[in-house]
Amino acid sequence: MSYSQYRQFRSEVHRLYQSGDYSAALDRLNRSAQAFPDQAPQLNYIRICLLALTAPAPVALSAFQHALEQGYWYPPATLHADPDLASLQGRPEFERMVATCAGRFDQAAKTARPERIVLTPPPGTSEPYPVLLAFHGRNAAAASSQPYWESLAERGWLVALLQSSQVVGVGSYAWDDRQQSIEEARGHFDELSGSYPIHLQRLVLAGFSQGAGLAIWLALHKLLPATGFIAVAPYLHGVEDLIEQPQAIPANRLRGYLITGDLDQHQEMFAQIEKLLQARQVSYLREKHPHLDHDFPAGFNQCLENALRFIFGEMKEES
Repeated sequence: MSYSQYRQFRSEVHRLYQSGDYSAALDRLNRSAQAFPDQAPQLNYIRICLLALTAPAPVALSAFQHALEQGYWYPPATLHADPDLASLQGRPEFERMVATCAGRFDQAAKTARPERIVLTPPPGTSEPYPVLLAFHGRNAAAASSQPYWESLAERGWLVALLQSSQVVGVGSYAWDDRQQSIEEARGHFDELSGSYPIHLQRLVLAGFSQGAGLAIWLALHKLLPATGFIAVAPYLHGVEDLIEQPQAIPANRLRGYLITGDLDQHQEMFAQIEKLLQARQVSYLREKHPHLDHDFPAGFNQCLENALRFIFGEMKEES
């Protein structure tokens, strides 16, 4: 199964959960979860939450224990804060398992390092290469975004899928610490610049959700010499503070492309990001997709083509 199929399945479960039909969400999860073995840690967590909402506590605790036996773990802060787990929190058995997770979390955090997947253009491609740096969303990893950006490598781009060292789960990472994220992004760029012939006037920053927010932040603050950015379902923490400083960091000549879904619950965030870009006089377009939740749209390659045409001046900004 592809990652896009997983995201569709996950969205179906989430919609049932949002509607309050926890039993139906659990049934949908149980019927299809085995088709996505790479996502087992996350799906087991969802199962624990749904069981905590629908079944006696021992049943949910047994599912938690089973997840631990598989080698999985979850951030202790999340386990204690998640309201779905209220029926378990404070129970001795639950707290013992949280302590096990805490030990595994600490070990993973000590050994995590920033990583990247680099996709190079075909042999014979003209140099220097245009470059796309892609940032994954929260609770994800670099490989999860590869299907969406890899087509550019075939078209002569150097594509680098960057992975944070800020671990939040088994095989899951985040960009929560902004300064650390900035340092890692700049480190990746410096290493790529020293290893490949890079076209510095054709650098695009891209990402999904929290990763898209980071791409916008880096571009606006000129922390990387970006020509433009592509933000899919962007989430930018601290956007309100940036709006209050419209003259602090001018971003002339920067161009951005937003890709959002009409069913995404972060509509206010998207509006705030647009307000920010307008305050900074950044040329941008927003491509809206009906019936799309917090996800990449179907036919994303065409969205990518539209974004690049706009960033490099082949499409005009909406009036």
